[in-house]
Amino acid sequence: MRPIGPRGISEGTGVAVLVVMTVVATASVGMTVTIINDDSNEYGADFSFEYAEELKHLLVFYDDGDGLRAGNLVVAGPQGEVTWAQIEGLAPNETVEPNNLPTRLAPGNAYGAEVNEEDYIEIRYYPEGQRNEENDDPFEEAESVLLASWNEPSEGDGEDGPVEAPES
Repeated sequence: MRPIGPRGISEGTGVAVLVVMTVVATASVGMTVTIINDDSNEYGADFSFEYAEELKHLLVFYDDGDGLRAGNLVVAGPQGEVTWAQIEGLAPNETVEPNNLPTRLAPGNAYGAEVNEEDYIEIRYYPEGQRNEENDDPFEEAESVLLASWNEPSEGDGEDGPVEAPES
């Protein structure tokens, strides 16, 4: 029998353990960064915006993602909410697919107003079965998925609004 020396493991084993630990650490950090930076929504919808300053129109491009029901795709801004179907003159049950033709938010269509450079615009989707057709507001009490937004909301857009101080 060979006597046991002062070394507990061979040099090769030590190097192999260090290599495995390095690969595992690198993979876990890489996966964490990938998951954290995943800004996509469950529909894979990707929108882009182009502002026409002279006309005060906002062009909305549906660049990538699943087909979405036009009547459930809502554009919301300071002037109110309208569906993609209303803006484009589509039937509410028609499907909107990604393409290179923009939808325009302008006074001459269902949006009905100019878009200012600082306006906050949201694109939201109400999943199937969320509409209540018998109600005046078919999306009342329905939960939406935020697909995209243009600009950041201003401080005055909070739900509580300004608070008035009581008179003394």
